[in-house]
Amino acid sequence: MNKLSLNSKTLAIFITSLLLSTSYASVTFDIECSAPDLNYLNRFELKQTIVAYESDQEESISTYEAENYKVYSTTLRPTVIKAGNNPQSTQVNLNLSGTIKKIVGPFTKEPFYAVKLKDREKTVLAQLNLNYPGALTSSIKTEDGRLYKAKCTMNKVKACVFGNALYKTLENKDFTVLELGQEKKVIPGFDEDNIAVNTKKVSLTYKDGRKFMAWYTFQDEVDGGNTYGVIEDLKGNAVATIADSDIYECKANR
Repeated sequence: MNKLSLNSKTLAIFITSLLLSTSYASVTFDIECSAPDLNYLNRFELKQTIVAYESDQEESISTYEAENYKVYSTTLRPTVIKAGNNPQSTQVNLNLSGTIKKIVGPFTKEPFYAVKLKDREKTVLAQLNLNYPGALTSSIKTEDGRLYKAKCTMNKVKACVFGNALYKTLENKDFTVLELGQEKKVIPGFDEDNIAVNTKKVSLTYKDGRKFMAWYTFQDEVDGGNTYGVIEDLKGNAVATIADSDIYECKANR
């Protein structure tokens, strides 16, 4: 019997997920946009969470950008307010994707995040400058061509505690790592028949005291030379998955 658990269907799922992105660890942005009290302007309000994913730094991008994130799909639900003495407000749903970039200078004294999102037809465009000074520094252009303005702030950023790769986690000084030998473990999504495979068992204690347990493959006859696994909390709940040594579906944030 072939011990390679990665059958054709599972392999297709992993390949598809890797082709969709080159980013791994998720980062959650809590943002809030407030409309200026100016009746002569189209403006908008927004309070929402956006999930993005760490992305490799692009060489062509300005060296002033310290962090890159990809937003593969999100639905913004701003309340848009048309200009006029009797303004009417409407909530709209905008299905968008794009990027979030942290800018550390020289435009402002403090860093800010530049969010650029658009729809497939490129007719809807959201440009949100989080924590950038000024009352009219963010905008949303809707499908009808109207441009709405607002001031946007970032209330909170939550990033995966494990980072984007297993080896980085094992070398991270924020963790106390203790290898506990080997154990048979079912890896969710790795084997459709739920057959336990031989894994390394590793205890991970974060600097704030949170404890996790990681199981991951290490034998070519099991994983074909890649590494797959799962990270669980002490209650046995999966808080992250490992695929080809990268960390996905993280539910444990810093």
